Amino acid sequence: MDASTIRRLDWRFLLPAPEGGAFEHLLLGREDPDLADLVREAGVARRVSAGNGVTGPFDVAVLLAGSHLTIEDLRHRLRPGAPVYLEIDRRRPGLRQGGPGRLGARLAAVGLGATTPYWAVAGFRGTRAYLPIGSKAAVRWYVSHQLTARTAARRLLRAALTSLTERTGASLDRLAPTLSVTALANGGPTRPASILAHPDMPDGLLQPDVRSLVLVGGQEAWSRVTLLPFGRQASPLAVVKVGRLAALRPWARREQAVLAQLEERLEAGLKAGLPRPVATFDWVGLPVAIESCVPGRSLGTELGTWGRGAAEATDDLRRVARWLAEFDLATVQGSLTVDAGWVSALAGLFDRYAARWPGSAEQRLLAEAARRADAAIGLRLPTVWQHTDLGPWNVLQSGAGLGVVDWESARPGPAATDLLYFVGHWLPIARGHRDPRSAAADVRELLLEPASGDRRVRAAREVLAWFFRRLTIDPALLGLVAVRTFAEQALDRAERLAVVGGAAADSLQGERYRLYLRALAAEPTRLLAPVDRWPWSS
Repeated sequence: MDASTIRRLDWRFLLPAPEGGAFEHLLLGREDPDLADLVREAGVARRVSAGNGVTGPFDVAVLLAGSHLTIEDLRHRLRPGAPVYLEIDRRRPGLRQGGPGRLGARLAAVGLGATTPYWAVAGFRGTRAYLPIGSKAAVRWYVSHQLTARTAARRLLRAALTSLTERTGASLDRLAPTLSVTALANGGPTRPASILAHPDMPDGLLQPDVRSLVLVGGQEAWSRVTLLPFGRQASPLAVVKVGRLAALRPWARREQAVLAQLEERLEAGLKAGLPRPVATFDWVGLPVAIESCVPGRSLGTELGTWGRGAAEATDDLRRVARWLAEFDLATVQGSLTVDAGWVSALAGLFDRYAARWPGSAEQRLLAEAARRADAAIGLRLPTVWQHTDLGPWNVLQSGAGLGVVDWESARPGPAATDLLYFVGHWLPIARGHRDPRSAAADVRELLLEPASGDRRVRAAREVLAWFFRRLTIDPALLGLVAVRTFAEQALDRAERLAVVGGAAADSLQGERYRLYLRALAAEPTRLLAPVDRWPWSS
Protein backbone atom coordinates (compact mmCIF):
# COMPACT_ATOMS: atom_id res chain seq x y z
CA MET A 1 0.00 0.00 0.00
CA ASP A 2 1.45 3.37 -1.03
CA ALA A 3 0.37 6.99 -0.92
CA SER A 4 -0.74 7.10 -4.54
CA THR A 5 -2.98 4.03 -4.11
CA ILE A 6 -4.37 5.15 -0.76
CA ARG A 7 -5.89 8.20 -2.45
CA ARG A 8 -8.70 5.90 -3.58
CA LEU A 9 -9.94 6.03 0.02
CA ASP A 10 -10.10 9.81 0.41
CA TRP A 11 -13.90 9.59 0.79
CA ARG A 12 -13.29 8.26 4.31
CA PHE A 13 -12.42 11.80 5.47
CA LEU A 14 -16.03 12.84 4.86
CA LEU A 15 -17.53 10.15 7.11
CA PRO A 16 -17.92 9.96 10.88
CA ALA A 17 -15.06 8.13 12.54
CA PRO A 18 -15.86 4.47 13.27
CA GLU A 19 -16.01 3.41 16.88
CA GLY A 20 -13.01 1.30 17.83
CA GLY A 21 -10.93 2.67 14.95
CA ALA A 22 -12.52 0.67 12.12
CA PHE A 23 -15.96 -0.18 10.75
CA GLU A 24 -16.93 -3.78 11.29
CA HIS A 25 -18.65 -4.50 7.96
CA LEU A 26 -18.56 -2.28 4.84
CA LEU A 27 -20.81 -2.61 1.80
CA LEU A 28 -19.29 -1.71 -1.57
CA GLY A 29 -21.64 -0.82 -4.39
CA ARG A 30 -19.71 -2.83 -6.98
CA GLU A 31 -17.32 -5.74 -7.18
CA ASP A 32 -13.80 -4.33 -6.83
CA PRO A 33 -11.41 -6.80 -5.18
CA ASP A 34 -8.48 -4.35 -5.23
CA LEU A 35 -10.48 -1.65 -3.48
CA ALA A 36 -11.87 -4.18 -0.99
CA ASP A 37 -8.32 -5.30 -0.14
CA LEU A 38 -7.24 -1.67 0.23
CA VAL A 39 -10.13 -0.92 2.60
CA ARG A 40 -9.10 -3.83 4.83
CA GLU A 41 -5.37 -3.16 4.60
CA ALA A 42 -5.83 0.52 5.52
CA GLY A 43 -7.94 -0.48 8.52
CA VAL A 44 -11.08 1.30 7.34
CA ALA A 45 -13.22 -1.82 7.82
CA ARG A 46 -12.56 -5.35 9.03
CA ARG A 47 -14.96 -6.99 6.56
CA VAL A 48 -15.97 -5.89 3.06
CA SER A 49 -18.85 -7.23 0.99
CA ALA A 50 -20.01 -6.24 -2.48
CA GLY A 51 -22.95 -6.87 -4.76
CA ASN A 52 -26.68 -7.28 -4.40
CA GLY A 53 -26.61 -10.75 -2.95
CA VAL A 54 -25.39 -9.74 0.51
CA THR A 55 -27.83 -8.65 3.19
CA GLY A 56 -25.79 -7.29 6.09
CA PRO A 57 -26.57 -5.53 8.33
CA PHE A 58 -23.74 -3.15 7.42
CA ASP A 59 -21.99 -0.49 9.47
CA VAL A 60 -21.20 1.67 6.43
CA ALA A 61 -22.03 1.68 2.72
CA VAL A 62 -19.91 3.13 -0.10
CA LEU A 63 -21.54 3.55 -3.52
CA LEU A 64 -18.88 4.94 -5.86
CA ALA A 65 -19.59 6.22 -9.37
CA GLY A 66 -20.52 3.26 -11.57
CA SER A 67 -21.85 1.19 -8.67
CA HIS A 68 -24.28 -1.59 -9.52
CA LEU A 69 -26.26 -0.95 -6.33
CA THR A 70 -28.69 1.98 -6.15
CA ILE A 71 -29.82 4.09 -3.23
CA GLU A 72 -32.98 1.99 -3.04
CA ASP A 73 -30.89 -1.18 -2.63
CA LEU A 74 -29.70 0.14 0.75
CA ARG A 75 -33.16 -0.22 2.30
CA HIS A 76 -33.12 -2.45 5.40
CA ARG A 77 -29.42 -3.28 4.98
CA LEU A 78 -27.87 -0.69 7.35
CA ARG A 79 -27.56 -0.55 11.11
CA PRO A 80 -29.10 2.53 12.78
CA GLY A 81 -26.74 5.48 12.40
CA ALA A 82 -24.61 3.78 9.74
CA PRO A 83 -22.96 6.32 7.42
CA VAL A 84 -23.31 6.18 3.64
CA TYR A 85 -21.03 7.66 0.99
CA LEU A 86 -22.53 8.11 -2.47
CA GLU A 87 -21.08 9.47 -5.75
CA ILE A 88 -23.47 10.95 -8.32
CA ASP A 89 -22.47 12.07 -11.79
CA ARG A 90 -25.22 14.52 -12.71
CA ARG A 91 -24.10 14.56 -16.34
CA ARG A 92 -25.66 11.12 -16.78
CA PRO A 93 -29.30 10.69 -17.84
CA GLY A 94 -32.16 9.80 -15.54
CA LEU A 95 -32.67 10.55 -11.88
CA ARG A 96 -28.99 11.33 -11.40
CA GLN A 97 -29.67 14.72 -12.98
CA GLY A 98 -31.72 15.82 -10.02
CA GLY A 99 -30.43 18.38 -7.56
CA PRO A 100 -29.71 17.87 -3.85
CA GLY A 101 -33.37 18.46 -2.98
CA ARG A 102 -34.58 15.62 -5.20
CA LEU A 103 -31.73 13.45 -4.00
CA GLY A 104 -32.64 14.16 -0.38
CA ALA A 105 -36.15 12.88 -1.03
CA ARG A 106 -34.77 9.62 -2.46
CA LEU A 107 -32.51 9.18 0.54
CA ALA A 108 -35.31 9.90 3.00
CA ALA A 109 -37.50 7.30 1.28
CA VAL A 110 -35.03 4.55 2.18
CA GLY A 111 -34.45 5.78 5.74
CA LEU A 112 -31.39 8.02 5.26
CA GLY A 113 -31.05 11.51 6.72
CA ALA A 114 -28.48 14.08 7.86
CA THR A 115 -27.50 14.51 4.21
CA THR A 116 -24.40 16.56 3.32
CA PRO A 117 -23.62 17.12 -0.38
CA TYR A 118 -20.12 18.02 -1.63
CA TRP A 119 -18.93 19.07 -5.04
CA ALA A 120 -16.18 16.61 -6.03
CA VAL A 121 -14.04 19.20 -7.82
CA ALA A 122 -12.40 17.83 -11.00
CA GLY A 123 -14.57 14.71 -10.88
CA PHE A 124 -14.22 11.39 -9.12
CA ARG A 125 -10.88 10.49 -10.69
CA GLY A 126 -8.18 12.89 -9.59
CA THR A 127 -10.47 14.78 -7.22
CA ARG A 128 -8.85 18.00 -6.01
CA ALA A 129 -11.36 18.95 -3.32
CA TYR A 130 -14.64 18.06 -1.66
CA LEU A 131 -16.49 21.38 -1.43
CA PRO A 132 -19.48 21.43 0.99
CA ILE A 133 -21.92 23.19 -1.30
CA GLY A 134 -24.27 24.00 1.56
CA SER A 135 -21.61 26.22 3.18
CA LYS A 136 -21.67 29.64 1.56
CA ALA A 137 -18.47 30.67 3.34
CA ALA A 138 -16.58 27.61 2.09
CA VAL A 139 -17.83 28.10 -1.48
CA ARG A 140 -16.84 31.75 -1.53
CA TRP A 141 -13.41 31.02 -0.06
CA TYR A 142 -12.71 28.19 -2.50
CA VAL A 143 -13.67 30.21 -5.55
CA SER A 144 -11.53 33.17 -4.49
CA HIS A 145 -8.52 31.24 -3.14
CA GLN A 146 -8.21 27.95 -5.00
CA LEU A 147 -9.55 28.25 -8.54
CA THR A 148 -6.67 28.90 -10.93
CA ALA A 149 -7.60 30.62 -14.19
CA ARG A 150 -4.93 29.26 -16.54
CA THR A 151 -6.93 30.08 -19.67
CA ALA A 152 -9.16 32.93 -20.77
CA ALA A 153 -12.22 30.66 -20.46
CA ARG A 154 -11.31 29.63 -16.91
CA ARG A 155 -10.66 33.25 -16.00
CA LEU A 156 -14.15 34.14 -17.15
CA LEU A 157 -15.55 31.16 -15.22
CA ARG A 158 -13.80 32.25 -12.03
CA ALA A 159 -15.03 35.82 -12.47
CA ALA A 160 -18.59 34.56 -13.03
CA LEU A 161 -18.49 32.29 -9.99
CA THR A 162 -17.01 35.06 -7.86
CA SER A 163 -19.75 37.44 -8.94
CA LEU A 164 -22.42 34.81 -8.33
CA THR A 165 -21.26 33.90 -4.82
CA GLU A 166 -20.70 37.51 -3.79
CA ARG A 167 -24.06 38.67 -5.09
CA THR A 168 -26.32 35.86 -3.98
CA GLY A 169 -24.26 33.55 -1.81
CA ALA A 170 -25.30 30.72 -4.13
CA SER A 171 -24.41 27.28 -2.88
CA LEU A 172 -23.64 25.87 -6.36
CA ASP A 173 -26.23 23.17 -5.74
CA ARG A 174 -27.34 23.40 -9.37
CA LEU A 175 -23.90 23.87 -10.92
CA ALA A 176 -21.76 21.06 -9.50
CA PRO A 177 -21.60 18.22 -12.07
CA THR A 178 -20.17 15.61 -9.69
CA LEU A 179 -21.62 15.19 -6.22
CA SER A 180 -20.20 13.28 -3.28
CA VAL A 181 -22.94 12.85 -0.70
CA THR A 182 -22.85 11.57 2.85
CA ALA A 183 -25.87 10.50 4.87
CA LEU A 184 -26.75 8.54 8.02
CA ALA A 185 -29.21 5.71 8.47
CA ASN A 186 -32.10 6.81 10.66
CA GLY A 187 -32.29 5.67 14.27
CA GLY A 188 -28.72 6.40 15.37
CA PRO A 189 -26.97 9.46 16.78
CA THR A 190 -25.97 12.32 14.50
CA ARG A 191 -22.17 12.48 14.45
CA PRO A 192 -19.81 15.14 13.09
CA ALA A 193 -17.90 14.15 9.98
CA SER A 194 -14.43 12.73 10.18
CA ILE A 195 -11.76 14.23 12.45
CA LEU A 196 -14.06 16.96 13.76
CA ALA A 197 -15.48 14.50 16.30
CA HIS A 198 -12.10 13.71 17.86
CA PRO A 199 -11.99 14.51 21.61
CA ASP A 200 -8.70 16.42 21.18
CA MET A 201 -10.25 18.76 18.62
CA PRO A 202 -10.25 22.39 19.89
CA ASP A 203 -13.63 23.48 21.22
CA GLY A 204 -14.08 26.15 18.56
CA LEU A 205 -14.23 23.48 15.85
CA LEU A 206 -16.95 21.43 17.52
CA GLN A 207 -19.77 23.83 16.67
CA PRO A 208 -22.84 22.06 15.17
CA ASP A 209 -22.90 24.24 12.04
CA VAL A 210 -19.24 23.70 11.11
CA ARG A 211 -18.64 22.22 7.65
CA SER A 212 -15.26 21.27 6.23
CA LEU A 213 -13.81 21.99 2.83
CA VAL A 214 -11.55 18.98 2.20
CA LEU A 215 -8.52 19.52 -0.08
CA VAL A 216 -7.17 16.21 -1.40
CA GLY A 217 -5.27 17.22 -4.54
CA GLY A 218 -1.64 17.76 -3.68
CA GLN A 219 1.13 17.27 -6.22
CA GLU A 220 3.33 14.87 -4.31
CA ALA A 221 2.84 11.30 -3.11
CA TRP A 222 3.31 12.44 0.48
CA SER A 223 0.75 15.27 0.22
CA ARG A 224 -1.60 15.35 3.17
CA VAL A 225 -5.34 15.79 3.23
CA THR A 226 -6.26 19.27 4.48
CA LEU A 227 -9.58 20.00 6.16
CA LEU A 228 -10.63 23.65 6.39
CA PRO A 229 -13.56 23.93 8.84
CA PHE A 230 -15.96 26.81 8.15
CA GLY A 231 -18.58 28.25 10.43
CA ARG A 232 -20.27 31.51 9.57
CA GLN A 233 -16.99 33.38 9.25
CA ALA A 234 -15.54 34.19 5.84
CA SER A 235 -12.25 32.37 6.57
CA PRO A 236 -11.45 28.86 7.84
CA LEU A 237 -11.51 28.43 11.60
CA ALA A 238 -8.24 26.45 11.43
CA VAL A 239 -6.16 24.22 9.16
CA VAL A 240 -6.37 20.51 9.94
CA LYS A 241 -3.73 18.39 8.17
CA VAL A 242 -4.10 14.62 8.07
CA GLY A 243 -1.49 12.19 6.78
CA ARG A 244 -2.93 9.43 4.61
CA LEU A 245 -0.31 7.05 6.03
CA ALA A 246 0.99 6.53 9.56
CA ALA A 247 4.52 6.91 8.13
CA LEU A 248 3.89 10.65 7.84
CA ARG A 249 3.61 11.04 11.64
CA PRO A 250 7.23 12.28 12.17
CA TRP A 251 6.73 15.10 9.66
CA ALA A 252 3.52 16.27 11.36
CA ARG A 253 5.21 16.44 14.75
CA ARG A 254 8.34 18.07 13.33
CA GLU A 255 6.30 20.80 11.68
CA GLN A 256 4.56 21.72 14.92
CA ALA A 257 7.90 21.75 16.77
CA VAL A 258 9.47 24.02 14.15
CA LEU A 259 6.52 26.42 14.25
CA ALA A 260 6.73 26.56 18.05
CA GLN A 261 10.45 27.43 17.87
CA LEU A 262 9.90 30.10 15.25
CA GLU A 263 6.99 31.55 17.23
CA GLU A 264 9.32 32.09 20.19
CA ARG A 265 12.11 33.55 18.09
CA LEU A 266 10.44 35.88 15.59
CA GLU A 267 9.15 39.38 16.13
CA ALA A 268 5.46 40.16 15.63
CA GLY A 269 5.69 41.19 11.96
CA LEU A 270 7.27 37.97 10.72
CA LYS A 271 5.37 35.82 13.21
CA ALA A 272 2.06 37.06 11.78
CA GLY A 273 2.89 35.44 8.44
CA LEU A 274 3.43 31.94 9.88
CA PRO A 275 0.84 29.43 11.12
CA ARG A 276 0.49 29.05 14.89
CA PRO A 277 0.73 25.43 16.09
CA VAL A 278 -2.44 24.32 17.87
CA ALA A 279 -2.44 20.54 18.45
CA THR A 280 -1.29 17.15 17.22
CA PHE A 281 -2.95 13.76 17.78
CA ASP A 282 -3.72 10.50 16.02
CA TRP A 283 -7.06 9.78 14.35
CA VAL A 284 -7.77 6.10 13.55
CA GLY A 285 -3.99 5.60 13.41
CA LEU A 286 -3.28 8.59 11.14
CA PRO A 287 -1.31 11.69 12.18
CA VAL A 288 -3.26 14.95 12.56
CA ALA A 289 -1.76 18.41 12.99
CA ILE A 290 -3.87 21.53 13.58
CA GLU A 291 -2.60 25.04 13.02
CA SER A 292 -4.03 28.50 12.61
CA CYS A 293 -5.07 29.69 9.17
CA VAL A 294 -2.74 32.22 7.54
CA PRO A 295 -4.75 34.67 5.41
CA GLY A 296 -4.04 35.13 1.73
CA ARG A 297 -4.22 33.63 -1.72
CA SER A 298 -1.50 31.25 -2.92
CA LEU A 299 1.09 32.91 -5.10
CA GLY A 300 1.12 29.73 -7.17
CA THR A 301 -2.53 30.35 -7.99
CA GLU A 302 -1.82 34.00 -8.84
CA LEU A 303 1.16 33.18 -11.06
CA GLY A 304 -0.92 30.66 -12.99
CA THR A 305 -3.61 33.22 -13.84
CA TRP A 306 -4.10 33.75 -17.56
CA GLY A 307 -3.00 37.19 -18.75
CA ARG A 308 -0.83 37.96 -15.71
CA GLY A 309 2.09 40.01 -17.02
CA ALA A 310 5.83 40.00 -16.40
CA ALA A 311 5.65 43.19 -14.30
CA GLU A 312 3.18 41.66 -11.85
CA ALA A 313 5.14 38.39 -11.64
CA THR A 314 8.35 40.33 -11.01
CA ASP A 315 6.72 42.33 -8.22
CA ASP A 316 5.73 39.01 -6.60
CA LEU A 317 9.31 37.75 -6.82
CA ARG A 318 10.71 40.90 -5.23
CA ARG A 319 8.20 40.74 -2.38
CA VAL A 320 9.17 37.13 -1.64
CA ALA A 321 12.89 38.00 -1.73
CA ARG A 322 12.40 40.89 0.70
CA TRP A 323 10.37 38.69 3.07
CA LEU A 324 12.94 35.90 2.89
CA ALA A 325 15.86 38.27 3.53
CA GLU A 326 14.10 39.61 6.62
CA PHE A 327 13.30 36.08 7.80
CA ASP A 328 16.85 34.79 7.21
CA LEU A 329 18.41 37.74 9.04
CA ALA A 330 16.09 37.05 11.98
CA THR A 331 17.00 33.35 12.14
CA VAL A 332 20.77 33.42 11.64
CA GLN A 333 22.45 30.76 13.78
CA GLY A 334 25.75 28.93 13.97
CA SER A 335 28.43 29.63 11.41
CA LEU A 336 28.43 32.77 9.29
CA THR A 337 30.99 31.46 6.80
CA VAL A 338 31.80 28.32 4.86
CA ASP A 339 33.90 26.09 7.10
CA ALA A 340 35.35 22.59 6.99
CA GLY A 341 32.12 21.15 8.39
CA TRP A 342 30.11 22.69 5.54
CA VAL A 343 32.52 21.26 2.98
CA SER A 344 32.35 17.84 4.63
CA ALA A 345 28.54 17.91 4.65
CA LEU A 346 28.58 18.86 0.96
CA ALA A 347 30.85 15.91 0.16
CA GLY A 348 28.55 13.59 2.11
CA LEU A 349 25.56 14.88 0.16
CA PHE A 350 27.30 14.20 -3.15
CA ASP A 351 28.31 10.70 -1.98
CA ARG A 352 24.68 9.91 -1.17
CA TYR A 353 23.66 11.22 -4.57
CA ALA A 354 26.24 9.05 -6.33
CA ALA A 355 25.08 6.00 -4.37
CA ARG A 356 21.44 6.68 -5.26
CA TRP A 357 22.10 7.36 -8.97
CA PRO A 358 25.47 5.81 -9.85
CA GLY A 359 26.93 6.87 -13.18
CA SER A 360 24.38 9.65 -13.69
CA ALA A 361 25.01 12.37 -16.25
CA GLU A 362 25.20 15.04 -13.56
CA GLN A 363 28.13 13.38 -11.75
CA ARG A 364 30.58 15.60 -13.61
CA LEU A 365 29.00 18.68 -12.09
CA LEU A 366 28.95 17.22 -8.58
CA ALA A 367 32.58 16.16 -8.85
CA GLU A 368 33.61 19.66 -9.94
CA ALA A 369 31.60 21.18 -7.09
CA ALA A 370 33.31 18.90 -4.56
CA ARG A 371 36.71 19.85 -5.99
CA ARG A 372 35.98 23.57 -5.74
CA ALA A 373 34.45 23.48 -2.26
CA ASP A 374 37.72 23.80 -0.33
CA ALA A 375 38.41 27.14 -2.03
CA ALA A 376 35.14 28.47 -0.58
CA ILE A 377 36.24 28.07 3.06
CA GLY A 378 36.08 31.44 4.78
CA LEU A 379 33.58 33.01 2.38
CA ARG A 380 30.48 34.43 4.06
CA LEU A 381 27.38 32.23 3.93
CA PRO A 382 25.17 32.45 7.05
CA THR A 383 23.33 29.42 8.40
CA VAL A 384 19.61 30.18 8.84
CA TRP A 385 16.29 28.39 9.23
CA GLN A 386 15.66 26.82 5.83
CA HIS A 387 12.06 26.20 4.73
CA THR A 388 13.24 23.72 1.99
CA ASP A 389 9.89 23.84 0.12
CA LEU A 390 9.48 27.56 -0.50
CA GLY A 391 7.62 27.21 -3.78
CA PRO A 392 4.99 29.72 -4.94
CA TRP A 393 2.27 27.33 -3.74
CA ASN A 394 3.42 27.78 -0.12
CA VAL A 395 3.51 31.58 -0.23
CA LEU A 396 0.25 33.39 0.57
CA GLN A 397 -0.38 36.99 -0.40
CA SER A 398 -2.92 39.27 1.29
CA GLY A 399 -3.42 42.91 2.16
CA ALA A 400 -1.55 42.25 5.40
CA GLY A 401 1.57 41.06 3.56
CA LEU A 402 3.07 37.65 2.86
CA GLY A 403 2.53 34.40 4.72
CA VAL A 404 4.43 31.14 4.38
CA VAL A 405 2.97 27.70 5.18
CA ASP A 406 3.99 24.00 5.22
CA TRP A 407 7.09 23.92 7.43
CA GLU A 408 7.29 20.15 7.93
CA SER A 409 10.73 19.85 6.28
CA ALA A 410 12.30 23.00 7.75
CA ARG A 411 15.82 22.72 9.14
CA PRO A 412 18.97 24.81 9.62
CA GLY A 413 20.82 25.35 6.35
CA PRO A 414 22.69 27.87 4.21
CA ALA A 415 21.01 31.14 3.31
CA ALA A 416 20.01 31.58 -0.35
CA THR A 417 18.94 27.94 -0.86
CA ASP A 418 15.29 28.85 -0.30
CA LEU A 419 15.53 31.73 -2.78
CA LEU A 420 17.19 29.55 -5.43
CA TYR A 421 14.50 26.93 -4.92
CA PHE A 422 11.78 29.57 -5.24
CA VAL A 423 13.31 31.10 -8.37
CA GLY A 424 13.71 27.61 -9.85
CA HIS A 425 9.91 27.27 -9.73
CA TRP A 426 8.88 30.90 -10.17
CA LEU A 427 10.72 31.40 -13.47
CA PRO A 428 9.13 28.46 -15.37
CA ILE A 429 5.64 29.29 -14.04
CA ALA A 430 6.05 32.98 -14.89
CA ARG A 431 7.12 32.00 -18.42
CA GLY A 432 4.24 29.53 -18.81
CA HIS A 433 6.50 26.43 -18.84
CA ARG A 434 5.00 23.41 -17.07
CA ASP A 435 7.15 20.64 -18.48
CA PRO A 436 10.15 19.83 -16.21
CA ARG A 437 12.52 19.79 -19.20
CA SER A 438 11.46 23.31 -20.11
CA ALA A 439 11.90 24.33 -16.47
CA ALA A 440 15.44 22.90 -16.50
CA ALA A 441 16.20 24.93 -19.63
CA ASP A 442 14.92 28.03 -17.81
CA VAL A 443 17.29 27.40 -14.89
CA ARG A 444 20.19 26.91 -17.29
CA GLU A 445 19.36 30.17 -19.07
CA LEU A 446 19.15 31.97 -15.74
CA LEU A 447 22.55 30.85 -14.46
CA LEU A 448 24.62 30.26 -17.58
CA GLU A 449 23.46 32.37 -20.51
CA PRO A 450 24.70 35.99 -20.21
CA ALA A 451 22.99 37.09 -23.40
CA SER A 452 19.46 36.21 -22.29
CA GLY A 453 17.15 39.10 -23.06
CA ASP A 454 14.10 37.67 -21.28
CA ARG A 455 12.60 40.18 -18.86
CA ARG A 456 11.82 37.56 -16.25
CA VAL A 457 15.34 36.12 -16.39
CA ARG A 458 16.82 39.58 -15.88
CA ALA A 459 14.47 40.21 -12.97
CA ALA A 460 15.45 36.93 -11.31
CA ARG A 461 19.15 37.80 -11.66
CA GLU A 462 18.60 41.23 -10.14
CA VAL A 463 16.76 39.69 -7.20
CA LEU A 464 19.50 37.10 -6.61
CA ALA A 465 22.18 39.81 -6.71
CA TRP A 466 20.16 41.99 -4.32
CA PHE A 467 19.63 39.11 -1.89
CA PHE A 468 23.31 38.16 -1.85
CA ARG A 469 24.25 41.80 -1.12
CA ARG A 470 21.58 42.08 1.58
CA LEU A 471 22.93 39.05 3.45
CA THR A 472 26.55 39.80 2.46
CA ILE A 473 26.95 36.42 0.78
CA ASP A 474 29.94 36.14 -1.54
CA PRO A 475 28.69 35.93 -5.18
CA ALA A 476 31.35 33.27 -5.92
CA LEU A 477 29.17 30.87 -3.85
CA LEU A 478 26.13 31.06 -6.13
CA GLY A 479 27.11 28.02 -8.20
CA LEU A 480 27.95 25.86 -5.18
CA VAL A 481 24.71 26.83 -3.42
CA ALA A 482 22.69 26.08 -6.57
CA VAL A 483 24.26 22.63 -6.96
CA ARG A 484 23.72 21.87 -3.28
CA THR A 485 20.09 23.07 -3.42
CA PHE A 486 19.06 20.93 -6.37
CA ALA A 487 21.05 17.85 -5.30
CA GLU A 488 19.47 18.07 -1.85
CA GLN A 489 15.99 18.41 -3.34
CA ALA A 490 16.49 15.40 -5.64
CA LEU A 491 17.61 13.25 -2.71
CA ASP A 492 14.92 14.51 -0.35
CA ARG A 493 12.27 13.62 -2.90
CA ALA A 494 13.69 10.13 -3.48
CA GLU A 495 13.97 9.46 0.25
CA ARG A 496 10.44 10.67 0.96
CA LEU A 497 9.06 8.49 -1.79
CA ALA A 498 10.88 5.53 -0.30
CA VAL A 499 9.09 6.18 3.00
CA VAL A 500 5.57 6.65 1.63
CA GLY A 501 5.88 4.26 -1.32
CA GLY A 502 4.72 6.78 -3.90
CA ALA A 503 5.07 6.89 -7.66
CA ALA A 504 8.50 6.15 -9.08
CA ALA A 505 11.04 8.83 -8.28
CA ASP A 506 12.45 8.41 -11.77
CA SER A 507 9.29 9.71 -13.47
CA LEU A 508 9.67 12.98 -15.38
CA GLN A 509 8.16 15.07 -12.58
CA GLY A 510 10.19 13.16 -10.00
CA GLU A 511 13.38 13.92 -11.91
CA ARG A 512 12.85 17.70 -11.95
CA TYR A 513 15.88 18.55 -9.80
CA ARG A 514 18.08 16.00 -11.52
CA LEU A 515 17.12 17.66 -14.80
CA TYR A 516 18.14 21.00 -13.32
CA LEU A 517 21.56 19.59 -12.41
CA ARG A 518 21.92 17.95 -15.79
CA ALA A 519 21.21 21.26 -17.53
CA LEU A 520 23.82 23.05 -15.40
CA ALA A 521 26.37 20.28 -15.95
CA ALA A 522 26.91 21.59 -19.49
CA GLU A 523 29.26 24.28 -18.13
CA PRO A 524 30.48 23.30 -14.65
CA THR A 525 33.61 25.45 -14.83
CA ARG A 526 31.65 28.60 -15.64
CA LEU A 527 29.00 27.92 -13.00
CA LEU A 528 31.51 27.22 -10.25
CA ALA A 529 34.27 29.68 -11.17
CA PRO A 530 35.76 31.11 -7.91
CA VAL A 531 35.62 34.74 -9.00
CA ASP A 532 34.04 37.85 -7.54
CA ARG A 533 31.37 38.18 -10.23
CA TRP A 534 28.20 36.37 -11.23
CA PRO A 535 28.36 33.36 -13.59
CA TRP A 536 26.26 35.16 -16.19
CA SER A 537 28.69 38.11 -16.32
CA SER A 538 30.35 38.38 -19.73
